[in-house]
Amino acid sequence: MARPEATTAVREQEPRKERMGDHELGNLLAALGNHEGKALLSAAMVRRKVYADHDVHQLVISKQGDRKVWGNIDHGTTSNWFRGLAAYNDIGTVLTDPNDGTILGYQKNKYGEEIGDAFVGHFLTFSETYPETSLYQLNGSTMSNSKPLQGEGSYDEAEFRLRSPLTRFRIFSQLLELAKERDDSVEQLPIREVDLLNALRVAYPNDYSFGDEGKGKQSITNHLQSLSQNNVLTYDSAESEKAYSFYQLSKTPAEVPPASYKTQKKLTERIYSVLLESPESILSSQDLYERLTVLYPEYVDISRNGFGGRISSVLVHLKNGGYIKHVGKFKSDYQSEIELSSNQRQLLTEYVVLIEKFKMLDPQFLEEGRVKAAQIVEDPQRFSALLEKAKNTSPMANASRSEETKNNLRTIIATSPGITRRGLQRLYFQEHGKHLSTQRICTLLLEMRKEEDEEKKIYVEKKGSTHCYSESPIEPEPNLPPEAVVYTASDQ
Repeated sequence: MARPEATTAVREQEPRKERMGDHELGNLLAALGNHEGKALLSAAMVRRKVYADHDVHQLVISKQGDRKVWGNIDHGTTSNWFRGLAAYNDIGTVLTDPNDGTILGYQKNKYGEEIGDAFVGHFLTFSETYPETSLYQLNGSTMSNSKPLQGEGSYDEAEFRLRSPLTRFRIFSQLLELAKERDDSVEQLPIREVDLLNALRVAYPNDYSFGDEGKGKQSITNHLQSLSQNNVLTYDSAESEKAYSFYQLSKTPAEVPPASYKTQKKLTERIYSVLLESPESILSSQDLYERLTVLYPEYVDISRNGFGGRISSVLVHLKNGGYIKHVGKFKSDYQSEIELSSNQRQLLTEYVVLIEKFKMLDPQFLEEGRVKAAQIVEDPQRFSALLEKAKNTSPMANASRSEETKNNLRTIIATSPGITRRGLQRLYFQEHGKHLSTQRICTLLLEMRKEEDEEKKIYVEKKGSTHCYSESPIEPEPNLPPEAVVYTASDQ
């Protein structure tokens, strides 16, 4: 029986534009920019050659040379990598039986050779420059729940979905602009999440709306939390629906009672009385609401929002008079903060500059990238190092060997009590040659904290926004605001 002719769905290659648009860039980033393994596979494939599942798998195995850092990788993983490549930008094609849809093989296309290889060469070289940050940690997943967006002119009239890698590139670009504006300002105000949201909305009005109800905002928050966990940037915020302002009685005793706040004479006296009874306590307006409604039942029937607002106004009045002091990082107009250390800023600057340069599609720069890709593919040591980096930050690849990893972490914690999560990641990399992704190490540390066996259990102390780990239990200091003792998923 004759072999059925494979069908393809390859779009005709169109003349290159002077500059690559963001939608084309987004597809390229999703295909090749978020995983060293996918990028290596694409570069290793030869154009027009048809690869079966076995061929793709063996290609990844053989290119590792004698040091098989991912020798047990399965056929399904490598096949999924190629299907991921074929989903975007005509990098490759999945060849199928026209009768029943059976996959016959995989083929790299012209776009994958001319643009894809150039992209891979520059991106993998960038990844080598920053060994502690993988492309997955930088760009995240390619999964998308967004609705299809309108294409960009002649390049893409077909469906386009806004995915994590493109949004993160835009986040990085806008953050660097905001950081520059802050550097040039006199006040040196912190960068807030709302500043970033406004910048994205102005720069890309068709892709980001962030309505009054906060629609779409949570996705940006999730990106910031993930990037902070992976030490790409530093992000902190007031916990949702929790008090963001805390107050404490001033250390200097007042000589005269405070004046009344407007017509709230009785409420002013009662709030100040509660604070006097607990001079060392740190209380929020919510804490005072709970105490006042217990002490004075007549307040129970008052609207919580309305009464809470009156309490907050009295507290600000007392603070302005010097009777109490504000404690805590966040205020009503300042509920988040994004910071870039010098190293983080350097990483993001080099990344954004690289992409902006690539978007120019300069022939010489593209050729340099293709040369770099070929050099990496033909060097087993470099190929293996990059593949190992992808493996060590892959949630799927790290699903096993948990107990061994936990034991290694316990040893580091025992010899370095009070060590932070980032410190653990650095030492683990130095001692074991493997980089634990932030998602992976946070999961393991949480499991270790929940151990029933006391010999295996670890303990954590939160100092500001930093968690410190030790073998022995640590009692939290008394009378601290809730954020000093409450652990959030992003910090665990």
